Amino acid sequence: MMTRTAALLAIALPVAANAQTYRLLDLGTLGGSTSNALGINSHGVVVGSSTTAGGLTHGFVFSGGSMQDIGTLGGTASTARGINDSGVIVGDADTGDNHDHAFIYDGATMQDIGTLAGVTSEAFAINNSGGVVGTSSTSTVNVFHAISYSNGVLSDLGTLPGGDFSYANSVNDSGIVVGNSNNSVQTEKGFIYQNGAMSDIGTLPNTNMCNALQINASGQVAGFSYTASLGEDAWIKSGGVFTDLGSLGGDKTWAYGLNDLGQVVGGSYVNSTDYHGYLYSGGTIHDLNSMLDASGAGWTVLSCRGINDGGQIAASATFAGGQMHAVLLTPVPEPSALLVSAAGIALLLLRGFTCTRLGTLRRSAAVCRSSSAEANPGWLPGTASGKRAEEQTSLGISTRAVSARGVAACPASANGCPSGQVEGPSRLGS
Repeated sequence: MMTRTAALLAIALPVAANAQTYRLLDLGTLGGSTSNALGINSHGVVVGSSTTAGGLTHGFVFSGGSMQDIGTLGGTASTARGINDSGVIVGDADTGDNHDHAFIYDGATMQDIGTLAGVTSEAFAINNSGGVVGTSSTSTVNVFHAISYSNGVLSDLGTLPGGDFSYANSVNDSGIVVGNSNNSVQTEKGFIYQNGAMSDIGTLPNTNMCNALQINASGQVAGFSYTASLGEDAWIKSGGVFTDLGSLGGDKTWAYGLNDLGQVVGGSYVNSTDYHGYLYSGGTIHDLNSMLDASGAGWTVLSCRGINDGGQIAASATFAGGQMHAVLLTPVPEPSALLVSAAGIALLLLRGFTCTRLGTLRRSAAVCRSSSAEANPGWLPGTASGKRAEEQTSLGISTRAVSARGVAACPASANGCPSGQVEGPSRLGS
């Protein structure tokens, strides 16, 4: 049975969540017109891609108030996709021979981690132990396998039984990997890889194909699945149970970011043509555009790609319908202040219930405080936990087009989205 304290916190915390607003910071570009945020670490350092003054697409890191170009592997393009708490960045970059290779960037040197005897590889995530995951082409044309890279060794994680492609999208600090693979009947499934074995993660009821995109420290997994009506539903899997996150009004929602508190961010259609960035917290999906303070005036947040445990969100947004820019959303007030507010609300409610139970409503406030303390000695609230290409062509997004780089993120360019479009919803690991 739920305790009185838990019940009161269940009432109080949503009040605090509804009071949350975010400050928006435009991260700018590398001299070009567009940028996209793709990852964030616990220190609020953001990575992604941006066009340059020369019209190229390069990976960036934003830290200390400025955006830095991380360079390439000798070619013309790169994309930074993930960053750990030590500031080590992973992604993919052109090697100069018109092929992208996965890299690790330590702030000074970009290291090519190679391929599985193929010509292309990409790195999507890195954990705090330096373990990297992604995908690589193999010696068989157009066959990609999930990879892991650790201590200088590149490993093939294989596929689900009978499959011929897989992508490893996320890895937690325990080394558990999630991603996507097709199976013997060519159905795309989410997988979890641990103890040397890959297994099907399952999916939401009444859905079939599934993408597992993120895993946190406690093993919660976030992703999205395809419905029979060609919609897409975001979910979080916790304790073996899938929970549908809902939507902002449309029929497609994607989950891209997950923190250790179980908060999810992503993108969701609000109608048949427009999509917005969202935050899923406390069992409710929120349109982040309704949560911006004055700094967000004129901006529309379209997609969120990562959230840290402090609630900071890496997102992409447009200003007055203009070009896409990477932005950083920071909670205002800070989460600690919200927790204090929630605790205060719960305490007031608790005192009221205690006074009612003891028949002390007519007593002084001091008597009420005394009776509350006696009923709950030492009471203090704990820490709150806080694809279809043809359907997307009107937005210029291809979510199912398979190319030499895996699943394409956007049209025309294989090096990112220089046209100002956010990278496609089904870009696995991007």
